[in-house]
Amino acid sequence: MKLNVGCGRDYRKGYINIDAFDDTVADQMMAAEYMDFEDNTFSHVDCIQVLEHLGAARSIYALAEIYRVLRPEGILLLQTPDMVNSFKSFIKGSEDRRKLTMNWIYGIDSPGMFHRYGFPEELLTLVLREAGFQDIEIDHIDSDSVNPTIQARCRKGDSAIHQSISHFRKKLVREKLVDLQNQIEVLEIETLIQELIEILKSSKADLGKRHIRRILVDSSTCSPRVGQAFLATMSESGIVRVTDAQKYIEVLHELDEAGFVRVLVHLFMEMPILPGRQDDTYQSLKAMAERAVGKILSGNTEASKSLAQTALQVSGWIDNNYFTRAMLEGLSMRVFALGIRAFALNQLEEAENKLLDAIRLNRDSVIAIWNIARVYALKRLTERSLRCYASVKDLIVIQYLRQSRQLLKRIEKEIHAVRQGELEIISNPVHSVP
Repeated sequence: MKLNVGCGRDYRKGYINIDAFDDTVADQMMAAEYMDFEDNTFSHVDCIQVLEHLGAARSIYALAEIYRVLRPEGILLLQTPDMVNSFKSFIKGSEDRRKLTMNWIYGIDSPGMFHRYGFPEELLTLVLREAGFQDIEIDHIDSDSVNPTIQARCRKGDSAIHQSISHFRKKLVREKLVDLQNQIEVLEIETLIQELIEILKSSKADLGKRHIRRILVDSSTCSPRVGQAFLATMSESGIVRVTDAQKYIEVLHELDEAGFVRVLVHLFMEMPILPGRQDDTYQSLKAMAERAVGKILSGNTEASKSLAQTALQVSGWIDNNYFTRAMLEGLSMRVFALGIRAFALNQLEEAENKLLDAIRLNRDSVIAIWNIARVYALKRLTERSLRCYASVKDLIVIQYLRQSRQLLKRIEKEIHAVRQGELEIISNPVHSVP
């Protein structure tokens, strides 16, 4: 049997033709990243001009599904716009040619027709290899046209590891542990997934207790739910014995039920605010969390009680399913935006509270510390303001070396105004570092 993924109106005889958007000729309406076919069903899969519509994150899951439904030694033929030659065509082309090339790069503004991402040769090769495909052959088709295409032909090996990883990704989608529409979240979780995959590969598909413990520790401080799904899938695949994995799955379930991720965010915010020490604070909390998980794993009831008590103290607005550096920075920016709004409306108490939360979430945020320095000055808390300005100066030297001379002059001007009580020049928020 053969499969044509994302057929659009290109119906192929002898294939099962599927599409997620266009039902004109499709045999079945089905998303590439979650297909309703059994393992090892097809000897050949065509995936023609599809990945660019999915984006970086969803493409990972689509390739995992294609790998899953292909038979061992089955062939994948894939085409997607050739980004390098497309940009060359645009740069060298006439006005009419540029318009056509832009449509090829960005797609058409219609459901399922716009392009989310581009895959140059090296990136396409990488994602195919990570999905488990072998003998990858790359060709460049119609390189001088307005529709330059990169084509990959590869085969599926007989890898129990990659088949299990494909099942794991399908479980994440089925149980809604990843939101494929949220590329930032998917790529954040992907960092953890790659760590778990490396543990699996290093075990050579024979997960012992040492490897399972590493999976527990790595996933517990990022996303216990993802860790549960991973171990459950490996148990179902026979890569790890159910009896060996069960204890660790139960600990991850306990951590998830207790809201461990939310507790970590809460504890992170409660740690001392040391401007410029975001990574140190993050690593310190991770180490503390790993020790706590170790105690819970060993059956320490006091550690479990302490976690439950801390969970009761967590602020209701903290609601995250994973704990990573980028998640903290993203949450910080959302809270920062609320602080800026309050500042602009002259609601200085609210602005102070939100900006402090933004700094607690990201101690490296120059812009948040700069704004709270202004807020403190407007509240006539001069010493606090000057301490914040001192932190801003230190961070500017580290993070904005090229612009540091100009920025430091501006900060010194503001410091002078604060000391003189001439606050008009700092009466509005700074939205970004110039």
